[in-house]
Amino acid sequence: MKKPTQKRPPATTGTEADQHSKNGIEGKLERESGTSRQSGKKHSLSSRVQKIEVQQQFSGPLPPPGHLSDYEAILPGAAERILRMAENAQNHSAYMDRCIVEAQIDDQKRGMRYGLVVLLLIIALATYFGIKEQIWMAGLLLSTAVLGSIPVFVRGRTHTS
Repeated sequence: MKKPTQKRPPATTGTEADQHSKNGIEGKLERESGTSRQSGKKHSLSSRVQKIEVQQQFSGPLPPPGHLSDYEAILPGAAERILRMAENAQNHSAYMDRCIVEAQIDDQKRGMRYGLVVLLLIIALATYFGIKEQIWMAGLLLSTAVLGSIPVFVRGRTHTS
């Protein structure tokens, strides 16, 4: 029986090995950076190229003082305009908050008035049915009115959204 023979690739010489490595990533980096192993310069690409990234972030209507002075240097009067814009935004926000609170108070007052009118109407109807000697109807109206109105007066009106 014959043993199967494996074919091995021929041994590569130094120049062929360099050529194979230059076809890969190393070769691409060397070609782009202008360095080679043969010249003896072993500079890596990372030591030749530096990336500096600066990120600044701020929140609110006003930029930091350094940025504000930069705006002023580019466009005289810009800092004053930015400050005025921030003041106007703050005044508008305060005005809207006041309007919302006043509307909620008016809504609660209106609801209490309407509730009182309905309660008085039910009491008047119960009185009418009591005079007509329909006691069960008068009792039903009064018990519904009393049981429905007591929690509203004790806890107050709430909004469900």
